[in-house]
Amino acid sequence: MRTIEHPRECEAAKHPSKRQSISPTDLVANEAVRKITKVADHVRQDEDQQ
Repeated sequence: MRTIEHPRECEAAKHPSKRQSISPTDLVANEAVRKITKVADHVRQDEDQQ
């Protein structure tokens, strides 16, 4: 992970549509986050059922 030094980059991170291109590492990170949240949701559902 690289640190964001420029406020403009920070804004771009908050608003993906402002970015011209998405790097492959961002795609991988987004995919990982999606999988983690999916697993977390399943765990939550399991706890609710017990």
